[in-house]
Amino acid sequence: MSTVAKRLTQGNMEINGLVHRNMQAINFDCKPALKNYTKPVLIIQGAHDIIPIELAEKIHKLFSNSTLVILDKSAHYGWIEQPELYFESIFQFLNNLKS
Repeated sequence: MSTVAKRLTQGNMEINGLVHRNMQAINFDCKPALKNYTKPVLIIQGAHDIIPIELAEKIHKLFSNSTLVILDKSAHYGWIEQPELYFESIFQFLNNLKS
């Protein structure tokens, strides 16, 4: 896990900020295009994530064929904080695609 933790610290916050500010400045909104997306979508959200659960719920409502999983004992890194439940959710989602 130390390799993963190290990689997570390698983001460039300056570039991330520039991109975010630009998206706000141009009123970027992909919701209209995504409303027509009908393929299955899996949304996994940590209950204690810095990103509000309301956003995950909004995304879930946007996609007509989505599954929302809230990981109770997790924040932003579900694959580290709740790996069993995180991967079980993914495998169950993928298995449902097969049937």
